[in-house]
Amino acid sequence: MSRIMKSLDVMPSFKYHPRCTTIKLSHLVFADGVSVCCGGEFPFVYVMLQAFKLFSASSGLQINSQKSDFYTTGMLENLIYRTKDVSGLSQSRLPFKYLGVPICAKRISTAECGVLVEKMCARIKVSSSRNLSYTRRLQLINSVMLSIHVYWVQVFIILRTVLQEIKKVCRAYLWSGNFYTSRVGNASWEKVCQLKQAGGLGIRQILQWNKAALVRYVWATISKQDSLWIKWVNTVYIKEADWWNYQAPQKSSYIGNNIPKHIMFAWMAMQERLWTKSRLMQAGVVQGVDCQFCDAG
Repeated sequence: MSRIMKSLDVMPSFKYHPRCTTIKLSHLVFADGVSVCCGGEFPFVYVMLQAFKLFSASSGLQINSQKSDFYTTGMLENLIYRTKDVSGLSQSRLPFKYLGVPICAKRISTAECGVLVEKMCARIKVSSSRNLSYTRRLQLINSVMLSIHVYWVQVFIILRTVLQEIKKVCRAYLWSGNFYTSRVGNASWEKVCQLKQAGGLGIRQILQWNKAALVRYVWATISKQDSLWIKWVNTVYIKEADWWNYQAPQKSSYIGNNIPKHIMFAWMAMQERLWTKSRLMQAGVVQGVDCQFCDAG
């Protein structure tokens, strides 16, 4: 298929998408799908469909019209209807999802990132993940809940409001076992997220993690590594500009071990955040500090 698509380059009746002309990008092949792009005129679309027809005749593979769509921008309505009739595909709108990640032409929105919070809340609602000890909740946060957004933060700069909401969910679950609570935590979240060597519990700081995960793309862009995405970014956006002085357009797209239970309680005791009877009395929960077992103060 790649050979057929590359042969379009010499055809006068075909034109690349305006942002793909320099690097001559007409298609992207994934594990279970293909994405193609061209100029927004019907003759260009028709030539590309003919290339697909040639590929189908050669390989015996056909386009699944039930799982395929086309997306347009700036095309006239009559050209869109002609494309529908010729291709047999339905028109859709951005964003669409691929491997669970929204593919959009502009900066990702809060609503599109909200699925991260929903997945975490759904995980907490599962009966098997509730009524656990502090230690088990800590393990679940580190190994499951925060792992849900790891892939996303390596692709996008997630909005701060969404990251703050994720932090609230994790904090509420650690101290209460639910995805929301108005109760104050036993220790500050900043202290909890410190390294274990520094006296914390080792939970990842998701705000810093998002930025750190994207640093590798900065290095790849500056060093101009041999990658199609890097070539496209340097060609379309950065061009000959200096990376450190470059200002991106406003609408551009973005880019555990088992822990013994006593360790968790020992950590809270060292932070003086255990709900001892004296603290409960100060909070007005109990009236006296006498021991329930020996009646001694």
